[in-house]
Amino acid sequence: MKLAAPIAAFSFAFAAFSVPALAQDCKLQMVNSISMMPAGPGGRMLVPVTINGTPKQFLLDTGSSLSELTESTAKALGLHVLDGARIKLLDTAGNATRRYTHVNDFQIGTMHGDFDMMISSTEGSAPNGPIDGMLAGDLMSRYDVEFDFAGRKLNYFIPNNCNGHVIYWPSSVVAVVSIKLGQPMRNIPFGGGLGNPDDPHIRVPITLEGKTFDAVLNTGAPNSTMSAETAKRVFGLTADSPGSVPLGTAGGAKVFGHVFDSLTFEGVTVNQPHVVIRPDLIGSKDPDNGVRTDSRALRVDDGIGPEVTLGMDVLKHLHLYVAYKEKKLYLTPADAPAAAPDAAAAKP
Repeated sequence: MKLAAPIAAFSFAFAAFSVPALAQDCKLQMVNSISMMPAGPGGRMLVPVTINGTPKQFLLDTGSSLSELTESTAKALGLHVLDGARIKLLDTAGNATRRYTHVNDFQIGTMHGDFDMMISSTEGSAPNGPIDGMLAGDLMSRYDVEFDFAGRKLNYFIPNNCNGHVIYWPSSVVAVVSIKLGQPMRNIPFGGGLGNPDDPHIRVPITLEGKTFDAVLNTGAPNSTMSAETAKRVFGLTADSPGSVPLGTAGGAKVFGHVFDSLTFEGVTVNQPHVVIRPDLIGSKDPDNGVRTDSRALRVDDGIGPEVTLGMDVLKHLHLYVAYKEKKLYLTPADAPAAAPDAAAAKP
C-alpha cells in the first residue's frame, strides 16, 4: 500500500462524548516511549530502531501483520538470509516471500528482542534516507499502544486494567470503538522459522455512504483504499464512472480515486474522504497460490486483502490509544498532548 495520490480537502467532526477521567485506583503504566520522524509528505511516520547495535529507521505500519527487514538492510548488516519460513509474507503488489533472517538484538526505545524477522519483497525510501524495514502489529499487540501523530510519539503501555479510562491527554471529546483482531502474537521472540503467528491487524467498523465495512487501520499507507471489486459490487464504481480520477495502473488494471460524501466510525465523521480504488493483487505473483480444494475457480490467496483500509490521510488527524487486550480503540482529535506518564525501562 505505497501508492501516493492527491488528497481532496476534508474535515472532521466528533460527536460530543465526554472524556472519562482515570479512576482513583487505576494508573496507566507506560513502559516505552519513542520519538517518531515524518517519512515525507502524506503523514507516514518513521520509528528509530537499532539492529545489532546499528541505528536504522522502520516505517510504522499497522497494515502489516509481521515486521520486516529489507533485503538491502539485511545484506548491509551481514545477516544470513534463509528461505522456507513456515508462513509467507504477501503484499498488495502481489509479491510473496518465505525468506527471513535472525536478528540477535533488535531494540526499539528501551525494549530489546531476539527473534526471526521476515525479509521484505520491496524496498522504500524517505527524504532522510532509506526505509530499512517495517514495524508491524507483531511488535505491538502484546501491549497497549498509543499513536500520537501530532506529538510524533509511539508509546507502549502495560495492557490496561482501566477499562474505559485511558485518555490521559486533554481533549474535549473522545470516541471509543470496538475493534476486531486476531489474538496477540504469542511467539515473540519467534524462533523456529516464523511459525503460524496470529493476526494483529486492527479492524474497525465504519460506515461509508450508508454501507458498513470492517476497515483495517494502515499507518503504512498515505491514502485510504478500497478494492476495485468492492467499489464495483457495492457502489457500482469503475475507473470510467463520473467523478473517477485516474491514478495510473497496478498489475495491468486501472487505479483511480473517488471522493465519497462521508465516512463515519462511532463518534468520528470524515467529510468528503478521498479513497484510492485499486485491484486486489494479493497472491497474484505467488507461485504457491494453488487452487483451493473446495473450488476450481478460487485460489488460496483470494479474498485475503481487506475491502477498505484507513490510511494516514485519515489517521494523521487523530490521536489513538489501542487497547489490544480490551479490544477497544480510543480516539480524539490530534491536538498537542499533555505530558505522558513516566516511561519505565522494559524488555518485551
